[in-house]
Amino acid sequence: MSIDLDWHALDAELTASVVSFLTNAFTTAQRPSFLGEIAVTSFSFGDSQPELEVLDIRDIYKEFLEVDDEEQLLLPQEMPPPPHPRGAGGMGGADLEGDWHSNAPSDYFQQPSHDYLDSASQYGGPAQPLRRPPRSMPHLQPSSALFSPGLNNRSYLSPSHTPPLDSAHPSNDYGAPSFSSDPSSAPPASSSSSPSLQVHLQVTYSGNLTLGLATCLLINYPSPRFMSLPLKLSVTSLAFSGTMLVAFEGDRKRVHISLADPASKMGGLGGATAGARLLSGAVVESEVGQADKHVLKNVGKVEKFVLDVVRSTLESELVFPNFQTILF
Repeated sequence: MSIDLDWHALDAELTASVVSFLTNAFTTAQRPSFLGEIAVTSFSFGDSQPELEVLDIRDIYKEFLEVDDEEQLLLPQEMPPPPHPRGAGGMGGADLEGDWHSNAPSDYFQQPSHDYLDSASQYGGPAQPLRRPPRSMPHLQPSSALFSPGLNNRSYLSPSHTPPLDSAHPSNDYGAPSFSSDPSSAPPASSSSSPSLQVHLQVTYSGNLTLGLATCLLINYPSPRFMSLPLKLSVTSLAFSGTMLVAFEGDRKRVHISLADPASKMGGLGGATAGARLLSGAVVESEVGQADKHVLKNVGKVEKFVLDVVRSTLESELVFPNFQTILF
C-alpha cells in the first residue's frame, strides 16, 4: 500500500530548522587542515516527493518505549550549548560524536559485532565506528502543515542516558532486535483510546533537494592560514532508499522515527557504512574563487568530505537503535 504526501506543505519554519541542524553538524565535524569553517547558505526540499510504501504494521519496539518522561524531557531552551567548533589545525575524520547516549538496553547487542569505519578518516584522524548512540535534535521541528495540527505545541525527548553502544547489527528483517514471544516480556497494553502502533515504510527518493555551502580552502605555507580561496559547494541529486520505522505512542502523545540499516538483512556484512547504503548517491558541484575566473572546477577531497559528513550525521542521528522522538 502506497502513501501520498503533501510535499508542498513543507514550510519555511521546517526549512530553517533543517538549516540550523545541518549548520551544527558541519560546525562540530572535524575538518581537514586545508578547509576553513563551513556555513550552510541555502536549503530547498525541491518539488519531488519521496515514494512511500507500507511494509508492515506491528507492536512498538521496546527500545522506543524506554524513554523516561521525567528524566529525558528537555525543552529547547534547556538544551546544553553546542560544542565549540573543531579547529582546522589537525587532519581528522568527520567526528560527529558529540554528547550521545544510548536508547538501547545493555543486552541489546549479543551477536558478534562488525564495525564499519568512518570513511572520512581518510584525512588522517582515527577511524571510529559509525554505530553511535543517539542524541536529541531540538532544532529540527516538523512542519505542522505536513503532519497533524496537534504538532504545533511540542517538545523533544533526549534519548536515555545509558552507556554508549558498540557497533553491531540486529538480525531481523527491518534492522531491529528480535524479541521473545513470552507474553511477560511484551510491553503493557495501552489503556488510551488513541492507538499505539509501529509502521514500517519503504522510502525511495530521487529528487531535486538542494543544499548550498560556503567555505574556503586554506594554504598553510609558509604559515598557517597564509592564504584562503573562497569555495562554494552545491549538493544535489540525492538518491535515498531505505526502511523507515515510525512508532506512534497514542497514550503518551509521541512519535519515534528511525531508519533500518539495509545490511541487517545480510547479517551485517558489507564494506560500506549504513549512511552510504541508505544515501547511495549525490552530486556535489564546487566552484573555487570567482565564477568568471575558473580557478578550479573540481575539489575532490572537499566534495567527498561533505558527503561523508552528511552520511555520518544521517547514521548517528537516525539509524536504529538511534532515533528521534517528537512530542505532540
